[in-house]
Amino acid sequence: MFNHYQTSTGCGCPPAFVPQPYQWVQLRDPISTYSFDQAYLLCEVTSGEWIAWVPNYGEARLRREQLLQATD
Repeated sequence: MFNHYQTSTGCGCPPAFVPQPYQWVQLRDPISTYSFDQAYLLCEVTSGEWIAWVPNYGEARLRREQLLQATD
């Protein structure tokens, strides 16, 4: 069976998600009841901590663990 994630290591794992500035990302959980479950990354302030804008919430400081994947 063809695996579109096949890599040179042969693991078949999806590529690792690496957050980048100016990128929309899916959050693991919404920050509040009324906020969106996506965020726009603005800048990394420390290793693994990001300043982001979340619709219906505003500016937020997010940890890497809160980010699920990039959105298209």
